[in-house]
Amino acid sequence: MVASVFLSPLVRVVLDKSVTAIQRRLGKIWGVDKELAKLKTKLSRIQAVLQDAEEKQDTNQALKDWLAKLKDAAYDAEDILDEFNYVALRWEATENCNQMIEKLQVFFTSRDNSLLFRDRMAQKIKDILVRIDEIAAEQCMFQLRTGGGDVIARPSITDRQQTHSSYSESEVVGRKEDKKKIVELLVSQSGSKSAAVVPIWGIGGLGKTTLAQMVYHDMTVVQHFDKRIWVCVLDDFDVPKIVKAIIESVTKRKCKVSDMDPLKEELREILKSKRFLLVLDDVWDENEAKWYGLQDVLTVGAEGSSVIVTTRSMKVSSIVGTVEAYQLRPLSEHDCWLLFKKLAFGRSTEEPQNLVTIGQKIVKKCGGLPLAAKMLGTLMSLKSKEQEWRSVMRSDIWDLRGNQILPWLRLSYNHLPSDLKQCFSYCAIFPKGYEIDKDMLIQLWMANGLIPAKNEKKLEEEGHEIFTELAWRCFFQDIKENKILSDSDTKTTCKMHNLIHDLAQSIMENECHIPDNPDSVPNRNSKIRHLSINYFADLSDIDTLQSSKGLRTLLLLSHGAFVYPRSLATLSKYMYLRVLDLGYASISDCHLSMECFKLLRYLDISYSDIETLPENICSLVYLQTLKLIHCESLFKLPTGMRNMSRLRHLYLDGCYSLRYMPKGMGQLKHLRTLTRYVLDSKSGRGSIAELKKLDLHGMLELCNLDKVNSIADAKDVNLGSKENLRVLRLDWGMSADQPMERDVEGVLEALQPPHAIEKFTLQNYRGTNFPAWLRRDRMLLNNLVEIILTGCSRCEHLPPLGQLPSLQVLEIESMDSVEFMGDNTSFYGNAGTNPNSPAFPSLMKIRLHNMKNLKIWKGMRERPSFPQLASLKISECPQLTTIPLFPTTQNLEIESCSALRPDRGFFECMKSLGRLEMHMCDELTVLLEEEEVETRASLQELTIRGCQEHMFKFSSLGMWKKMNSLQYLSVEWCDGLHFLPVEVLRGLSSLKCLRICYCHNLIGSSSSALDGGLQLQYLTSLEKLAITGCDKLANLPLDSLRNLTTLNVIELGGFQNMTILPEFPESLLHAIITKCPQVNSLPEELGCCTALVRLRIQELPNLCSLPERRHGLNALEDLTITDCPDLISLPSSLLECLPNLKCLYIKKCPELENKCMRGGEYWDFVSRIPFRSIMAEVFNRKVFDYIFFYALSVVYVFVSHIANGEAWLIMVIISGTTSPGIK
Repeated sequence: MVASVFLSPLVRVVLDKSVTAIQRRLGKIWGVDKELAKLKTKLSRIQAVLQDAEEKQDTNQALKDWLAKLKDAAYDAEDILDEFNYVALRWEATENCNQMIEKLQVFFTSRDNSLLFRDRMAQKIKDILVRIDEIAAEQCMFQLRTGGGDVIARPSITDRQQTHSSYSESEVVGRKEDKKKIVELLVSQSGSKSAAVVPIWGIGGLGKTTLAQMVYHDMTVVQHFDKRIWVCVLDDFDVPKIVKAIIESVTKRKCKVSDMDPLKEELREILKSKRFLLVLDDVWDENEAKWYGLQDVLTVGAEGSSVIVTTRSMKVSSIVGTVEAYQLRPLSEHDCWLLFKKLAFGRSTEEPQNLVTIGQKIVKKCGGLPLAAKMLGTLMSLKSKEQEWRSVMRSDIWDLRGNQILPWLRLSYNHLPSDLKQCFSYCAIFPKGYEIDKDMLIQLWMANGLIPAKNEKKLEEEGHEIFTELAWRCFFQDIKENKILSDSDTKTTCKMHNLIHDLAQSIMENECHIPDNPDSVPNRNSKIRHLSINYFADLSDIDTLQSSKGLRTLLLLSHGAFVYPRSLATLSKYMYLRVLDLGYASISDCHLSMECFKLLRYLDISYSDIETLPENICSLVYLQTLKLIHCESLFKLPTGMRNMSRLRHLYLDGCYSLRYMPKGMGQLKHLRTLTRYVLDSKSGRGSIAELKKLDLHGMLELCNLDKVNSIADAKDVNLGSKENLRVLRLDWGMSADQPMERDVEGVLEALQPPHAIEKFTLQNYRGTNFPAWLRRDRMLLNNLVEIILTGCSRCEHLPPLGQLPSLQVLEIESMDSVEFMGDNTSFYGNAGTNPNSPAFPSLMKIRLHNMKNLKIWKGMRERPSFPQLASLKISECPQLTTIPLFPTTQNLEIESCSALRPDRGFFECMKSLGRLEMHMCDELTVLLEEEEVETRASLQELTIRGCQEHMFKFSSLGMWKKMNSLQYLSVEWCDGLHFLPVEVLRGLSSLKCLRICYCHNLIGSSSSALDGGLQLQYLTSLEKLAITGCDKLANLPLDSLRNLTTLNVIELGGFQNMTILPEFPESLLHAIITKCPQVNSLPEELGCCTALVRLRIQELPNLCSLPERRHGLNALEDLTITDCPDLISLPSSLLECLPNLKCLYIKKCPELENKCMRGGEYWDFVSRIPFRSIMAEVFNRKVFDYIFFYALSVVYVFVSHIANGEAWLIMVIISGTTSPGIK
């Protein structure tokens, strides 16, 4: 398919740039004023016929070719005009316009190299004029009619329905029966070790993903499955990538592993014995081998696990399905009409009959596709005249054949205003399924000149309206708010439906490219303008593009790249770049010659190790966005930043080493994002006064406020007038113990935040009183949702935070002078005295940390103080004795509060407590056992650490019988644990994970060490067991684990007196046995663990043999044996399994090591293992070097001398190949 060409927005941009006042005046100086006037005339004439040409191109290939040629020339013309304007902007940064022209006249008439630049630019302008002249001359062949250009108007944002940030089933029409059938199919699956696979297949736009979402969020499904996982697959069915995505979906964190074997290991760890539902959305690849490779990995879950696969391919559905594929049918015409009219007529009670008749005919053309009905309904909502509706119904696009882009999509695109067209098509720079950051997208639009500059101060607002408009028209979907990790800010993201992405790609087919490996980088003849690298690359790979000097965008989507000197040399060739993203790249210093990127608007070098930026970065006068996020080694910014006159966004959050700001930042009149500002009172450095005239948005962190010279300086900033700030952090620096500055309280009083502030942090403040605006002005902070007070060590009283109506998160840390909270203090504000006014009405999370002198925290009398509180964490408060009741709390963590003894009823009132952690809180632990309450049924996770008081007294055992929902129990470093009674163990019927670590006095399940040891056989739901460091535990009954059929992970160790280990269940997947000096053999049943994947045996000095069982450890992939000097051989059954091993590690087992070395008895077996490390200490056991290097694709061999060169330490680590070894 040949892409359609749409260039009217580009021509308009070039036309605007050719007629600026500065261009005209410079044109006279350089002698090209006539050429510029001609260029304007030619472009104006072409612009007049473009709308007609774009509409006719689908039926006229010659016209399409002409438009493509014109678009290429328009790009080059824009590059030349931008370069032409570059010099003017450089001077404009330091002089006003009139003075600049005079200086330019002198500058360009002097006899120096500037004459060469002038002549070269003049020639370029003349050449492009000739080229456009020739293209314009061909226009007459097509008999194009002139028109008013793109007259489609955007409705006001207030006239439109707003987009939704989450999936809503109420917006779905006609799919309830489909959902019901699939839910019934899922919950009926059982009896198979492998997950059942249910394919949902049908053509694009039917709503397969929406149906899968409905099923995914159905309450029956939520309750039936332990884990639910969603992975968007798309074109690239890469098994390691999919496994990685599954792990990330479950753990909610970035997975840094890339090799398949450790990925499988981690997946087994998180899904074992879990009934899971996995949705693989939009699978295309019809390669059976790839699917079977993934299917093999998905055998880790419990019976009843299921996989939903959505696909457009019937062949894919037949390959993957273990049940009959569910074919999703088109909507009925009735349902399609309901969806269409809901959007076309909105909430209007009147539906004009003439429009209804036409609308029903349009709906028939939708083919039952919900996406078509939604997009066309949205389009028609913008048209109120019958003629407009008939025009859509009769459009020639419906009759086009041989075009992969569906007619209704083309119609929706054609009816976009020109600025929306270019912004939408640019989104082809992102891969399918990519989560697009809204703010970043708007900045990329700005960098490429795609947002009409009606008002340069409001480019971002215009970009926001374009984004909202495209979302409203269904070009974007899955819009949601995401919290930024390690930050208190949030970001908006979206995705594009695959059909919508196909449309964008068809428009930008020859201009956007997304290589996912070095071989897919375009060749030298390509005319790529925008490049996104979707793999961890060496940037010199793009050297193949060097003939495409017009590259405008270079993004690293894979979060990283290798950057070598040759890579920088390659980059410097692309002088017309507008966007350069080197985030996460391995840059230790920014040695790029920035002057070669004179047209750059967007530069991201976040998460790099740079320490300074080159001064020549200040020559980038076009630069709008500079991102230096978490450049933690960066200590200095260029002194000339004040000359970057168009800079709008400077991201410095996480630049902790930054010492000061350069002087003159206040001259950057367009700057609206400045996330971190480091103050310094020294001459020539940035002071707080620089912020006065800046209209800042988003987040601002003010550091080193001790450097503010006076209250007047702080007041002069007028921080309260910066109504677009949402996150404010005020920090007086690290040295909070220094003597109090004379004006510290006055400075903070003067830094009153704006009314719209949502998140506020006060750090290392050295005053004794909080400002009046925090103590008295409730309405000022009406929108505040988060407040953090940390290091305010001289303040004796907390401000009246209880009166803040929207506050959801409160963190108080290191306030050494605070002794009391609540009661007679002002903490609750007016709510403390007004019975009709609840305190902290919206607060959901409290964190208290390191409050050294806090003694009493009282609530309000006769009523709850925190009606919405869900999470409470108190740590390092050694003198705290009293705290209020928290009846709504679901998550409670208390650590190192040794004096804490709440009133009786403390736990009783917590009806919804699901997670409890107590660290070094003896009194609290005693209270937990003493309170006889029914609320234990809600508790699912319990951690007790560092308790020295006697635990599990017989008088309190009734409490444990009621913990029938407890799934996780961890008791660590508790010398007060002497025995774990049978009565307790019998009550823990739902327990899945038990950890008992370093409880040095534990002897078993009764007070007598002779009474049979620790009776674990009652924990019938147990999946994970770890008992380590319990020195006095001498006995685990032989049959205590054998019948625990769900147990799959076990770690036993640190038993000084135990001689025999219990029998293991066959269900084990992972086993670690360590530090048992009296054990000389492992349980024979270990050889029957046919599912065992990882076995680690460490520090068993008397171990002399491993169990011998035929057909035993045939699933074993990872075997580690260390510090077992008496182990001299391996059983034959294990040797037969060795070829299946992926990793073997043997250390400090001399005889065994020798047999595993080249020429040894076991070498034939060992040599086939991909990853192996055998330590051979032959003559002298004094090892000088110990090096372990994990190789991914290359053979690494390290040889280190032992004593006097008489012996060798040999390590051979091999991945993906075999080696004869080294002797």
